[in-house]
Amino acid sequence: MPEMYDLDDFPEEPETPVTSAIPAPTAVQERPLSSEGHPHNRDLKERCVMWALSDKKDIKYDSIFMIDGDIHFEVVRKQFRSMRPGKEVIKACSLVLNNEPIPRFQTDVHILPPSALSSMMERYKEEYIDLHTRKVYSITSLKSDEHLRLVNKDKLITHRCIFAPVLYSEHWWMYVLDKVKKTFFVVDSKRKDAPSSDRTRINKFAMSYTNGNIINQLLVYAGYHSLFTKDTRSKPPQISWFPRYQQIHEQPNAYDCGTFVMKWMEVLDPTKLNAHSKYPIEDWSTEDLQGFRNEIIWQIILSSQNLHIQKAIQGAIETTIHKPSAALRSPYVQVNTDELKKLS
Repeated sequence: MPEMYDLDDFPEEPETPVTSAIPAPTAVQERPLSSEGHPHNRDLKERCVMWALSDKKDIKYDSIFMIDGDIHFEVVRKQFRSMRPGKEVIKACSLVLNNEPIPRFQTDVHILPPSALSSMMERYKEEYIDLHTRKVYSITSLKSDEHLRLVNKDKLITHRCIFAPVLYSEHWWMYVLDKVKKTFFVVDSKRKDAPSSDRTRINKFAMSYTNGNIINQLLVYAGYHSLFTKDTRSKPPQISWFPRYQQIHEQPNAYDCGTFVMKWMEVLDPTKLNAHSKYPIEDWSTEDLQGFRNEIIWQIILSSQNLHIQKAIQGAIETTIHKPSAALRSPYVQVNTDELKKLS
């Protein structure tokens, strides 16, 4: 499928937001953005989305989200335009949520950066056993430490639940670990169980009852104790750590798996995961997901963590809101690169 882009004439946010069967945490609190006191009002959000998705050729590599300090990370405008969010956008989303003043992200839930698992899987795929040592590959085996640079060791230790988004073979899904209940779930918008032996091996690489899996390695790397028994005489734990699939609504199209993962990071309650029943949340339509993409963009761009926030506010203020045609307002319109050239 060709890469698809959101048009500059972006649909308005729905008047009535989608609600779930459980209370959904608010990803960005309503508050002034700066000393100038610009509020998070609907007009600013809408203008911010259009400013971020501008397709002018001379600014497509313009940095519009940046964090600097202990880590340096930035996202350029072009990376926000794809309807299939890449690792940089989902990484930005995880960083914003992890550091917002929301109780559950301060005490209970920590989101691993996507590169933490994806880098290992891209390198070793489902062949995760080193044939020379007969052990699982180590997280320190990659030449670059980018997959570890954004890992917050303190929160890996203190937080009860770990969300681990992963991209493999052009598809996003998320692992959920509850260290207290000792449960491990796969949340996938396309799958209700492992579709193949390769995917089963990938799940074992991420988390199974072995000390070598990636998530357990990350916990030990952070200074947390291993999740598994060290008594070699013992059988594997009675509670199986092998991933169980959560029954959840499926994506209505071929490109929104990344949007599902970002929204799940915001609203999913890990205490309600149950392999024997469907997760209590309403199905999301393509139209709902279009609204979510808008929402995620302004949440990232207008985050107080973004060093480019004043630039974004000024750009949003200067952006003219165009009213697209009825055809272009439809969330089912998919425009690829060739079609965009015809429209220009």
